[in-house]
Amino acid sequence: MSTLSNELLTKRELSELLKISTRSIDRKIAEGEFPPGIKLGAGKGGAVRWPRSVYEEWVAERATR
Repeated sequence: MSTLSNELLTKRELSELLKISTRSIDRKIAEGEFPPGIKLGAGKGGAVRWPRSVYEEWVAERATR
């Protein structure tokens, strides 16, 4: 796996890549349409990130529909 595929993306970065709002990402996660992120810290303030590979797989899956 390449280093770029292992990159962790913030919700803001996902938002920019997908051209949708962060709120839309939250909605898609709640509806089970987008994978939840990985929580990196303890408690409510813990950072959440998505591996770039998860984003790429999600986009590729939609491209074949």
